[in-house]
Amino acid sequence: MKNIEQRVCGRRIYTFLVVCLVALMNLSGYASVKVHVQYLTTADGLSNNSVRYIYQDSKGFIWMSSLNGLNRYDGNSFRTFLPKNNGRISLADRRVKHLYEDNNGFLWISTSADRFSCYDLKKDCFVDFTGCGEHEDHYGYITILSDEVWLWGRGQGCRRIQYREGKFVSEVFNAKSGQLQSDNILFVLQDSGKRVWIGTDRGLYYWKDKALQCVDKSHYFQRAYRFKDKTCFITIEGEIWTADKKGRLAFAAKLPDVSSGMDLPGSLSVGNQWVIFTSKGSFVFDLESNALKPSPPEWNIPGGEVAVDNRGNYWVHNKTGKLYYIQSETGVVKVFQLMLQEKVGYIDMERYHIVHDSRDILWISTYGNGLFTYDLRTDELRHFKADDSRSSLISSNALQYIMEDRSGSIWLSSEYTGVSHLKVVRVRELL
Repeated sequence: MKNIEQRVCGRRIYTFLVVCLVALMNLSGYASVKVHVQYLTTADGLSNNSVRYIYQDSKGFIWMSSLNGLNRYDGNSFRTFLPKNNGRISLADRRVKHLYEDNNGFLWISTSADRFSCYDLKKDCFVDFTGCGEHEDHYGYITILSDEVWLWGRGQGCRRIQYREGKFVSEVFNAKSGQLQSDNILFVLQDSGKRVWIGTDRGLYYWKDKALQCVDKSHYFQRAYRFKDKTCFITIEGEIWTADKKGRLAFAAKLPDVSSGMDLPGSLSVGNQWVIFTSKGSFVFDLESNALKPSPPEWNIPGGEVAVDNRGNYWVHNKTGKLYYIQSETGVVKVFQLMLQEKVGYIDMERYHIVHDSRDILWISTYGNGLFTYDLRTDELRHFKADDSRSSLISSNALQYIMEDRSGSIWLSSEYTGVSHLKVVRVRELL
């Protein structure tokens, strides 16, 4: 038995040495950054090589969502979670999308079936998050607050969930119960006064002090944005409404050339300015004066869709292959041309994920053009591709997600070739 264990251990060490290639990255500001690259695929126990999302939980485990199950990695081996038909609560659907952790140590798992699962990280099991056997209900989106969770979706109404004294309790808000005029929920957002706003295609509501209040029954509310003293909303017709600290709603301005939700791809804030991107241009709404005006040229990004990185800065793209980096505090813009515009037309949608790492390096994954790194100190951009013989950092150019774990390692997932684990093992500062 001992000899068998030694042989197995030997094979594992050998396999690890084979897959852990060493790359030398001459990133600016360092003499060298030595990186171990470990490729993780189905051959290593991953349930599927198309990994959509990666998350490190509060206990240190790395979770990977795939097209065929949920995977948990402990640094040595995988544990795979799949739906089961044995009468016990299990993963809702094998096509896993995103992962979120709340303040009570529960992992929330969204799936392509518009169903959520909830995994107790302390007890190591799936649980009924509704408290009443309704965990198979359909919801497409989640809003996690400090003391409660809201599930919601288009045509699905919404559910408020709390975990109290070791038990889940929940309540549903929908048209059937008469609490809402419509089940089409467009957003659930908490303001600075702990008021939870619910936007629908037939009115606007808020939840506070254990009561639901309706503040509008006639408008289709498309977007919401929270500021320190004011919450702002946009209707599908481009009307901007504001709510003060007491939840009082008031009309403020109207965006031109807006007639549907497709005309409102994204927005961001810089100080007291709300930058709103429409299909034909960009506008700035001043929170103090309620004045609306065209944006300055550097913010004029028609069709801009917005992502926020782990440092709270903005990244905007608009089907041109350009990625606009906008600092949230200053509004300063840096433009990266990461893909040719004609190449963008070949893919179903632009997909970028960005990590500002602990070494002050920006890591940018693209879907179709590999990996980029940008040194904020020296303004140097570097490009890594799977078919580049000089680099072995990635095994596919169709990257789907990127994250940095608490040890400083970078994790990259791809559509067909699994995960690349990049571990920095030596950094020598330049003298």
